[in-house]
Amino acid sequence: MRNRTFTIQKPHHRKGKLAAVIRARTHNALTTQQMQTLVAGASASFQHTIMVYTDADAFCLALTLQNADNHHDYGKVIFGPAILGSEDEGVPGKLLSDCEAAAIITTHYNLGRGTMSTMHIYVPPQCYHHKEASHHGQGEKTASGL
Repeated sequence: MRNRTFTIQKPHHRKGKLAAVIRARTHNALTTQQMQTLVAGASASFQHTIMVYTDADAFCLALTLQNADNHHDYGKVIFGPAILGSEDEGVPGKLLSDCEAAAIITTHYNLGRGTMSTMHIYVPPQCYHHKEASHHGQGEKTASGL
């Protein structure tokens, strides 16, 4: 699904909006370099679902790509100690250190339904909680989508 207002904006406005949403969703827990790398690694051509994880095991599930006759998953590590895996090959995705933030972008191609892009961002709980104090009224979510 595409937001019509978003799609008619110029690419630099889209990137700015994306950065603002990521900053809010992660409670500003990513470094400036991580933010710049993540926004630069995302396509400005379409919207992304954003999933934020504070649970390393839940993030590892997102690192394991799945393929079938009617859909194919592709992914790339944007930053952090993450390794993508393949369910078809029996190789699970791995987070090499749960003390560092990590981000991947997956693209799910579903024949007949189109394409969906998802940013999966892992924020260590101690970083997420530390920044959370400045965001009154926002509770922790293990995984959430935008």
